[in-house]
Amino acid sequence: MTRPTHVRAALHGLSITAADGDGTPAREIVALAAPYGIPTTDSLGTLFEIAAGALPLDGPSPKVYMNHDSTQAIGIVTDRIDSNDGVIAAMKISNTALGDEALTLASDGVLDAVSVGLDVI
Repeated sequence: MTRPTHVRAALHGLSITAADGDGTPAREIVALAAPYGIPTTDSLGTLFEIAAGALPLDGPSPKVYMNHDSTQAIGIVTDRIDSNDGVIAAMKISNTALGDEALTLASDGVLDAVSVGLDVI
């Protein structure tokens, strides 16, 4: 049986890019979104670990939401990269009031984690 769940993963090596080298706004957050081999509890209390290869690295770009709320879209995942530690996500944050808030909160360290939605099998 599969069921939707949400997993919080600490931001390891969080990188926020406010502007590209030429001054063009980049508005990007890059973070380890799904660490491998770390015991994690889903929103229903089930203990599991994410294994290498368990998450897709291609296909449609997932949207990025504030607080798991699909009415609060703040951007889109532009790249998913496999690493020894897990999947790293690059997220383009939209130039909106909510996107600005997310970038500010992440820059200030208030938002200290990202979450991914996945089905635990």
